[in-house]
Amino acid sequence: MFSLAGIPSVIMYVGMLFMPETPRWLIYHKKPQKAKRSLARVQKKDAVDEIFQTIVEDYEEYCKTKMSFIALLKKICSSRSVILALIVGGSIHMVKNLAGINAIV
Repeated sequence: MFSLAGIPSVIMYVGMLFMPETPRWLIYHKKPQKAKRSLARVQKKDAVDEIFQTIVEDYEEYCKTKMSFIALLKKICSSRSVILALIVGGSIHMVKNLAGINAIV
């Protein structure tokens, strides 16, 4: 029975060996030539340049608007509705654990 559960993992492992890196990841790590080759493996030849240019433009825009994690949290938590949702969600989780439902389920 245990060996049957291992079959999908072995198939996935073998498949991952042949999977190329994503073009977006390669562009973020300053490897544009490899990104173009990786994109050519999965896209039609005539669409590669257009998609590559879109990814490069997205990366450049990301670099311009990049903000720190703390600044992002401040921006998100400045909304009253987000704070309310966090309080309600946290309270439900706390009450569930304090009530001991985890021991029953």
